[in-house]
Order: sequence, then structure tokens, then C-alpha cells
Amino acid sequence: MGPVESGEERSGGGRGEREETEAQTAVGAALGTPAVTHPPPAEILEAEKADKVERSGSWGAQIIGGHEVTPHSRPYMASVKFQGQHNCGGFLLRARWVVSAAHCFSGRDPGTGLVVLGAHALRTVEATQQVFSISAVITHPDYQPTTHTSDICLLQLNSSATLGPAVGLLGLPRRGARPPRAGTRCKVAGWGSVSDFEELPPGLMEAEVRVLELDACNSSWKGQLSPAMLCTHSGDRRRRGFCSADSGGPLVCRNRAYGLVSFSGLWCGDPKTPDVYTQKARVPH
Repeated sequence: MGPVESGEERSGGGRGEREETEAQTAVGAALGTPAVTHPPPAEILEAEKADKVERSGSWGAQIIGGHEVTPHSRPYMASVKFQGQHNCGGFLLRARWVVSAAHCFSGRDPGTGLVVLGAHALRTVEATQQVFSISAVITHPDYQPTTHTSDICLLQLNSSATLGPAVGLLGLPRRGARPPRAGTRCKVAGWGSVSDFEELPPGLMEAEVRVLELDACNSSWKGQLSPAMLCTHSGDRRRRGFCSADSGGPLVCRNRAYGLVSFSGLWCGDPKTPDVYTQKARVPH
């Protein structure tokens, strides 16, 4: 188990100043952009329910059409747990800061949550795992629980993670970077269940997806999207992408987090309703 310690801040000296500067930098980088909504708008869900097109597979909180990654090859991935169960994903931005989705904490006491870093198989106690309590949750200032606008937050860990081969940082796009072009291959990972019976996967799962042109995505979503969003699809009409327990995880393109998992359709990975992310390329650093 990792360092679950007192959440009390250290005071005095240059260390406290550095921690304050780090906090300000992390908050400014991660929360300085409008985010998106979760779950999908109710009217679109109703339209999907009315659509009787047959779909293969099942809907569940899982990475759809993916594969198990090499253990600890995605050292930035974080699992957010409540009552011992994986609830959402996230990624390590700074040694003491994890980015996740604000809706993951709606109606929950952050003090009851834990963040697990360095994990591959969540059902196993691995020597690489570091477990932290959550000292603070800083949500986007424009986040609205009723509409899920600006659905993004920063989690302050009770102490700094020890960086190494199994625990590492993931950077945001460089200042001024353009969003990835349509057709760009990116990856999304998570620990969601792999069946309708909420069976956990053997380890961290990942799917390769392709960025979809926003206008085409917006057409599929009946005009509900904004320029602050980014979409992906399988690129081959197969079911591939994320689902609900993957919320808060990063869309990794060119080894940086260009998106944050936000919402998908009623049927996860369905090409008819492409996956939608917060577009991190718009974050001012």
C-alpha cells in the first residue's frame, strides 16, 4: 500500500511556497478551460431508445473493443475509488495532483474516496501501488451539477506520489498547440467492467481510437456539441471506445493528454454516437 498519511499541509520555508506555486500552476493548467457535459443530453438518450436498430455486444462501464496493456506501461493512470470500488479514472498531472471528472464527485464525500496510482490489476495488491486519500477537490469554477457544464476537477492528494517506473506524470498539450486533426490515432484507457455483470477486467484496458471531425460528430449528436469538445470513433465502424467508469481518464495523443473522458451514447462505443471529451488543447497554461 502507498502513503495514506495525514492531509495536513506542511508549513514554513521554501517547500510551502513551492507547494503553493505548484498548486496554482496545476489549477491554472487543468481548470482553465470550459469543459463538457455528462451524461448525454436527455433528449438524445430518448431518441436512441426509440431507435430500434440492432446492436451487437452489451452496454457496460468498460473500455469497448480494447486490449489489456503491458503492466505499468501507462504510469500516469489513476483509479478513483469509493467504498473500495473503482468509480472513475484520472491521470497524474503533478506529483500531488490528479485530473478527473467533476461528476465523479457529485453527491459524494471526497473524504471517503481514495486514489490509487501504480496499479495494473485493481483486484490485486501490487507492490507498485500507491494509495492516497483526497485532501481537496477543486472543480472548474463554472461547473454546474445540474447541467454538468465544465465537468472537470483536480484532486489534491494527501501527500506527493513517489515517481518511478510504475508511477509517472502525463503532460498537457504545449502552449498554443492545435487540437489533433481528424484521423489522428489516440488512445484511451480504463478499468471499467468487461460485462453486464460488472466483472472487472484482468488489468488496465486500452483502445486505439481516431479523432473525428467536430462538425461530423456534432451532426451525430444533433448539434449539442461546442468547440471546446473533441470526439473520437473507431475509424472502422466497429464498437470501440470508453464507457462510464472510464470518466475522467485522458485521451492520449502524441504522448500528451489532449482530451478528458466526458460522455458517450447509450451504447458505449457505438459509431452512431461518437465518444466526446473535454478538449485539453484549449487549456491556457
